[in-house]
Amino acid sequence: MSEADGCPDELLMRLVRARDVDGVLAIVDLDRVAEAWCIATAERLTATSTDDRISNEWAEVFVRDCLPRAPHRHRDALLHLVAHAPSNDVLDCIGAGPFEDFLVSVPTEVQWMEARASEDPRFQRAFDNMHF
Repeated sequence: MSEADGCPDELLMRLVRARDVDGVLAIVDLDRVAEAWCIATAERLTATSTDDRISNEWAEVFVRDCLPRAPHRHRDALLHLVAHAPSNDVLDCIGAGPFEDFLVSVPTEVQWMEARASEDPRFQRAFDNMHF
């Protein structure tokens, strides 16, 4: 179970696999998504084997596969991810993952990202780690 919200990870993963953005966000908010994504990413960074179980995998899949289908929520989700990143390594992963995915989905948002990066050093760190 996801301890912060009392919802089984299996239910969240089922909704994510169905690309049900509204269904997921009816159960958990973007803060919880971002927190879970950052936990999963930090676990992947420290995993010693590909067999190590990663918690909150639903959040990784949601950010990667569902957010591009919900451009009206994508900006807010990026801000939440940056706010919840526990380390520079996770910020780097945000840049190399969700930030890149966002610009592929909505390339016209690069100006918003540049403006935000000039105001926020953590956002800048992630922005600088995009690989385009």
